[in-house]
Amino acid sequence: MPYVTPINTSKPGCFLFLVDQSGSTKAPVKATGVPLAEEIARVLNEFISTLLARCSGGGFIKDRVHTGILGYFGDDEVRSLLPGGLGGDIVKISALQTTYLGMKDVRIETVVDGKSEILTESQCYWIEPKCGGRTPMNRALRRAKSLVADWIDAHNDSYPPLVVNITDGVPTDGKDLTAAAAEVTQLKTEDGGVLLLNVHLTPEFSTPLLCPSTDAGLPDDYAKMLWRISSPLPESMQSVAPDFGLTLTDGSRGMAFNASISDLVRVLDFGSYNV
Repeated sequence: MPYVTPINTSKPGCFLFLVDQSGSTKAPVKATGVPLAEEIARVLNEFISTLLARCSGGGFIKDRVHTGILGYFGDDEVRSLLPGGLGGDIVKISALQTTYLGMKDVRIETVVDGKSEILTESQCYWIEPKCGGRTPMNRALRRAKSLVADWIDAHNDSYPPLVVNITDGVPTDGKDLTAAAAEVTQLKTEDGGVLLLNVHLTPEFSTPLLCPSTDAGLPDDYAKMLWRISSPLPESMQSVAPDFGLTLTDGSRGMAFNASISDLVRVLDFGSYNV
């Protein structure tokens, strides 16, 4: 059965994020009033912190995970959002322990003696929000294909890489993503094909569709295309889905449509369940 190889230092996992930073991500999220671009950056910075915590032990970081974050925006630009000097677009997680852009004070809600309190904590951040220009999603997928292919060449016995595309809109470099997405999902390790998850965010209040098993409830042709290019979720992920409040059936695909920021957090936690 594929998708069962344990993630460890000898067989690390790979998480590659593609982040839409086009002009539309300036829109404020209705629930918070914060621009969508800032919320996405916050979630990904927190996710890196989570990966570092999960990979820590014995006083050091174990390189059980490699990761990269590509932004796509502007005049068809695709580039790494991680700090420079890391030696590549997909890096070992330990490199991010000491290389980051800076520190920010973060407000955290906690419960003390049964009462809710807001505390301020200083946390590292690795990416900054950016928004402007177009949405070169096809180009981002093809850049992902190149990076993931190189990673697989060096780690063919690992759990297959997870590529997560985070967007609020439609591509501006060609309406059809089918060919570019297939270039990604046709890549394989010995344990199975690369998993492509698409998270379509909305700043509005909306009812999300999470991991649907059919495109029947999707509102338009673009949404249905996103569903088709998203990977069917393997049995190993289906079995843990209830732990993340997800109900999956045979045919469920790695797609969230009209999702909120909290849905994005849930998808990332679900996708990294085996770290």
